[in-house]
Amino acid sequence: MLKPTKTALPKPAMNGKGFFVMILINGHGWQNYQENPLKRDVSKLESLKKVRLKRARLKKIKQWLIGLLVLSTSLLLISCDSSNTPIEELARFSIGVTDAPTDNAAAVVIEFTALELKPANGPPITYPLDSPRSIDLLNFQGSNSAQLFSGLVIPPGEYQWLRLKVNAEQQVLDSYIEFTGGEIFSLFIPSGGTRGLQWNQGFVAPANGSVDFTLDLDVKQSIHPRGNASDDFILRPVIRVVDNLQIGHISGIVEAALLNGPSCGESVSMYLFSADQAVDDIGSASGPETTALVKMNLQGDWSYTLGFLLPGNYQVALTCQSANDFPDQDDDINFLATQLITVTAGETTELNF
Repeated sequence: MLKPTKTALPKPAMNGKGFFVMILINGHGWQNYQENPLKRDVSKLESLKKVRLKRARLKKIKQWLIGLLVLSTSLLLISCDSSNTPIEELARFSIGVTDAPTDNAAAVVIEFTALELKPANGPPITYPLDSPRSIDLLNFQGSNSAQLFSGLVIPPGEYQWLRLKVNAEQQVLDSYIEFTGGEIFSLFIPSGGTRGLQWNQGFVAPANGSVDFTLDLDVKQSIHPRGNASDDFILRPVIRVVDNLQIGHISGIVEAALLNGPSCGESVSMYLFSADQAVDDIGSASGPETTALVKMNLQGDWSYTLGFLLPGNYQVALTCQSANDFPDQDDDINFLATQLITVTAGETTELNF
């Protein structure tokens, strides 16, 4: 993940409200934004957050009044769709979220508001949460997930897509990223009000059965710095959705001696590829399906977990240069070792390096 640093240019242009400065993001481009009179240093981040949240309060009240109307409409639609369906034949729907991690971030918080399902026949149905729920995805990595909906009653049948709706507005810290240096920036989805985190693949909700999904948001590939006059970061969701009844995990230990080479720093990661895929960086045409950070566990071992994987044959590649791997460009990343492995549903397969 790109870690921003700020560099003021000589004689910035004044506009009466503040002045313009430039952001140099790890040497990969300049970014203009209008500096608020409250300087964005760590000591005033909380004050800035309060100001932005206050600005968003009335907007959120309006959103949730609309949400109440949507909820009543959704209940009416369910009632109509299920009028001839005995309660014991309705389907149960569950979904949680997890994260493929990123470098240099201390927190990646997404504020979820609702679930939307599109039946094959009929309009989308929205199921709002009782209240917006903010989740730091960095707390749910590997085989861990945060449950958003559990056992939700829905009409059985075919569905075309699902969407997790989120609050991700410009200049509002509803969804945001915090870097290890303390800087906080809002996350902005250009079409967040209508799309959110959308999975455009169909599924079937069986009568008197259940659907249990996990949505994996790849934070490293999803977050991008802006190139115009704003200090928001753009969230372009790169997601996987898997059926929890058909998934397995990979977990293992990396020998410390393997990480002592001159090319190794603090950013050690595992990249997952299909068995016949060329091993390459994220920005290439043959990027990984998902990634996992290698961290020291409580026993003092360097460990990792690649979670929520469909059954099949894969290859796992170890790199010490993931901090230099950017999603918007093809980088020259060195991989220390690669191994083949088979994932079986319902099992955690051990793979050590």
